[in-house]
Amino acid sequence: MTKKNSYFALVFIIVLTLLTSCAKPVAEEVEQKPAYQEDPSVKILKDEIILYTDTDKAKGIGDLYMKKPNGDREKIAGDVLRGQFTYLYNTKAAVYIDKDHVLHIKEDGKAEEQLGTDVFPDSVFYSGDESTMLFLRTTKPKDYTGTSGDLYRVVKGTEKEKIAGDVSLAQYSLTKDGKVATFLTKDASLYRKAADVTDKEKLGSDVVQFKTSPDGNTTIFSNKEGSVYLKKASAPDKEKLAAENIGEVQFSDDNTLLAYLDEYKKDSSKGELILAKEGYERVKLASDVTDYEFTSLGDYIYFLNEDKSLYMKILTDPETDKEPAKKKKKGEPSPSPTVAPLKQLNPAEKVKLGDEVVYFDLSPDGTSIVYLDADDNLFLKRFGEEKVKVASDISEVSLYNQTILMLNKEKSLYSVDLAADSSVSTEPESGADAKTDDAENKEGEAAAPAADKPASPVKEKVMIAEQVVKYAADSSLSYIAYRTKSGEVYTKTAGQEAPVKAIEKAGDYSTIHFLGSMLFEKLVTLDQIAGTWKAVSKYDGESYDWYLEITKDRKFITYDAEGVKHEQDFKFSDPTPSQADIVFTEDSDDMLTLEVIDDNKLVFHYPFQEEETTVNVTRMKKDAFDKAIKDMQAEAEKARQLQAKIDEANDKASQVLYTYLYNYDAGTKVYHTPNGEVAGTLGGYLELFVTDTSVTETGELWCKASVYFSDVYMNMDVWFTYKSVT
Repeated sequence: MTKKNSYFALVFIIVLTLLTSCAKPVAEEVEQKPAYQEDPSVKILKDEIILYTDTDKAKGIGDLYMKKPNGDREKIAGDVLRGQFTYLYNTKAAVYIDKDHVLHIKEDGKAEEQLGTDVFPDSVFYSGDESTMLFLRTTKPKDYTGTSGDLYRVVKGTEKEKIAGDVSLAQYSLTKDGKVATFLTKDASLYRKAADVTDKEKLGSDVVQFKTSPDGNTTIFSNKEGSVYLKKASAPDKEKLAAENIGEVQFSDDNTLLAYLDEYKKDSSKGELILAKEGYERVKLASDVTDYEFTSLGDYIYFLNEDKSLYMKILTDPETDKEPAKKKKKGEPSPSPTVAPLKQLNPAEKVKLGDEVVYFDLSPDGTSIVYLDADDNLFLKRFGEEKVKVASDISEVSLYNQTILMLNKEKSLYSVDLAADSSVSTEPESGADAKTDDAENKEGEAAAPAADKPASPVKEKVMIAEQVVKYAADSSLSYIAYRTKSGEVYTKTAGQEAPVKAIEKAGDYSTIHFLGSMLFEKLVTLDQIAGTWKAVSKYDGESYDWYLEITKDRKFITYDAEGVKHEQDFKFSDPTPSQADIVFTEDSDDMLTLEVIDDNKLVFHYPFQEEETTVNVTRMKKDAFDKAIKDMQAEAEKARQLQAKIDEANDKASQVLYTYLYNYDAGTKVYHTPNGEVAGTLGGYLELFVTDTSVTETGELWCKASVYFSDVYMNMDVWFTYKSVT
């Protein structure tokens, strides 16, 4: 299990944008559970693969398809906004927003239906049973820059119903059955609206964060003053909690338990784990907790602390929780109503399960837990049994009721059957890790329960596929799909002997989805941006051209105005569908963000400069690029030669200034100014005294001297070129 939210107030996840894979790298803070839980009583084929292809990246629209493993792809719709769609597997319906912000639903075998217009992106929420959805409409047609609008509810088979106006975007939640909506309005008022009542119920004011129980009857929220409240539908007034800076909040599936991290420290993602249970005293279970999760029925809670130690605590109290209520005999009067004292939670101490734990996951039925330690070892612990080491070098893992799916560092995908097999040996914990004496436990920690017996053996792992990059599955493992390193997508249905290749080349699509998980997303790649480019920079209103080459071995090569090559190594990081970071120096601002407009156009963003700068970049063919560089180098060589000539002329000017020049040619023209109007020609002078010099941009040396003109009987200052006099 990984942390579901950094803050308790994040409402139920927006499932309009299809989620990422059910098995992520364990270091990522993402939801690990499969998107679809199986109901054993309902058998619905769930093997559809959803495909999306960009048709206009700049506008963010594309075509949406559905494909069965052995069938041809079928087009669902065109001009669909990227990321604004989902496929409801139980309903067999695609829901999407088109380029005009119209919300559509297309059920299998039925005509497409419009559900609403002017719909905000990222605003569609679904109930867990797919019967109901919420969406937000803008109150300003064609304007989607706002953060609030009109909230609508649509129940399958009925017309849409407006619940409220001025509702904040994505600040609402819906119960699994779709019957209760909780939402926050623009003025920070929090409301609850049940489907079977006309009026909405106000829960609080100045609310900044909230979360509601699965049945919609209990909501915890905080206000702008930092106060935290609990409001139950059955109570007339809200209850103020002795809490502050609450972090992650969880409710048990049966709505009887509430847990939260109090005194939450955002920088270290830790807090005090508090448990509230109806009829019981509120209790602090542990300190410095970074992650936790209930079992599905709330019988146990597992939590991880700052020291990466994993613990379990039993929450049910056999003495009180499981005592059957006494039946009232016929004719027996009802007891007088009394306020029963609050009971105390099961006093059994928490049980330490492991050290250096970096990730854990619970089975849906809560009977087993797997966890990874810092050395990538995978452990399994069944309830009432000791833990057992299952495998090593594991990078990802998902736990189902009877099966483990795991991906190792070599990208091989395996399954492990959890059914006991006495013929198989295991690696039981021994030595220091298995000690249960009091000296081995800190204060407040208990040794493993005496009832824990040796771990049941598990069967050998079975390889499903090699070179697996992503995988997704339903909770019963009836359906699984995976993408390989080579870009092929396979599916496997329970009972099939061999997987079916459904997609030959993932790169033909922008995104690929299965059971609500994203198997593939086309991101900016190094191959895509490698090549030769011409850049245009603007400075003080003027444009300057320069050239660069990006290589596949991560070299960023630029050429200055003289065609001189400059080379830098870089790190290609944080790619998205439209951009990536080029980092030249780690842990510094020496970087740029590269935005891909299309295959031939890029934009460089320099976000850390005093004023953010952008540079437009256009792809060049290699031969044209090479010619441009050669031309630059040739021009630079001409400039160097000219400068050498100018430098030589300046040196000569300093030598001849205030000296005499002799042996001139008679008839040499002289000028009033260098390269100016002719003043006359030289006659019979034997010497010229240089009183000034000037070197032109072309490297010509001009000298100034006083010359007597006999035709006008006067001396004049004139200029002549140095080369004219020898």
